[in-house]
Amino acid sequence: MGSTEHELRLKFLFANQDGVRVELSFPKEATVAEAKSQLMRSWPQNVPVAEDAKSVRLICMGRGILQDTHTLGSAVPAFDTHPTPVNVSVFHKSQQAVRGTQLCGNFNAG
Repeated sequence: MGSTEHELRLKFLFANQDGVRVELSFPKEATVAEAKSQLMRSWPQNVPVAEDAKSVRLICMGRGILQDTHTLGSAVPAFDTHPTPVNVSVFHKSQQAVRGTQLCGNFNAG
């Protein structure tokens, strides 16, 4: 089932997690931040947990990272035949620390 006149049905697809998906419905007036909060409450058990909602990045159909303050109705296309696919990427602060260490290591090695 897809979206209706007042409600969006979204299918969240998790980066690097083949076959892991979560389907949720939202009012079109809901913000991206509200969708992230609901997604975090429905987080799949086999996916590493996001540290907070700000570390969750939602990307929809080439529109780039969806901004937290935008409404879903303005940010996401609706399909009446199927849920709208939304890619989920999680930025872990530990990834930044590892990258920084690797960069420093490469820089100092040269």
